[in-house]
Amino acid sequence: MKFAKIVILVVLCLGVFGGGGYLAYRNLILPAQPSAREIDAQRAAALPPTPPPDPAGPELAKVQALRKAKKPAEARELLAAILANYPNSPRIDEARTALGEMNADMALSTAPSPDKVEYVVKPGDSLDKIARQFKSSSELIMRSNNLVNTIIQPGQRLAIFQPEFSLEIYLAEKRVVLLQHGKFFKQFAIVSASLPGGTKPVETKTRIAEKAAFRDGKRVTFGTKEYAGSARWIILAQPGYTIFAETPAGTPGAAAKPPTGLGLSEGDMEELHALVGNSQPVTIFP
Repeated sequence: MKFAKIVILVVLCLGVFGGGGYLAYRNLILPAQPSAREIDAQRAAALPPTPPPDPAGPELAKVQALRKAKKPAEARELLAAILANYPNSPRIDEARTALGEMNADMALSTAPSPDKVEYVVKPGDSLDKIARQFKSSSELIMRSNNLVNTIIQPGQRLAIFQPEFSLEIYLAEKRVVLLQHGKFFKQFAIVSASLPGGTKPVETKTRIAEKAAFRDGKRVTFGTKEYAGSARWIILAQPGYTIFAETPAGTPGAAAKPPTGLGLSEGDMEELHALVGNSQPVTIFP
């Protein structure tokens, strides 16, 4: 009987102290388990925030529809509006690229444009003479009229694009922007850069001093058979700044790189070289 009382007492003690120990472990030692609602909230917080809707998205969809419908003028006008109204759109570079391609296609073809006039060739005319008259370039007139050479005949009708170009060079962003009448026309990616040493680049206003072309290490002139496939340079009045065609090592006919300057792809450089002319203004941004 005495033994039974001892056993009961031990059991009661174990029950009391064991329960208290378990409660202490549960409340003080065991980490609190979150509820299902808390788990959902934690998961939601771990997800990246949902970006706000892009206001330029519907407009770009309209551009695609206009291009498919072969309405380039309307598409170009809408792209220009997107650049003006939504400069912070995550798809702004897409809009710039599309507008640049369409602008270049228009300028370097017989496609109509408010910036073009029709000119009837007169006796004694030459491409150089017409280019000087309209402050254009012989190469631009030749390419925009699909001419195979520089020979023109009296009575021939030419579409003359009237350029009012300027260049903006953004060194940090590695791009060259061509403006027409002060508005975006096309941008070109800088693929290599070697700038004059010793000074930190600052905002600089300069101009195009000269355009040049090289083949097999020799300078060639527009209109000659050697000009086709030559490496093009645009030499700025600012010392040390030459825009040139970045050709792979070993390319036949490639010119040596200038000591310093900005390299564009061959295709971009050929296009830019055809569009711009001497003395056009350039602004360089750090």
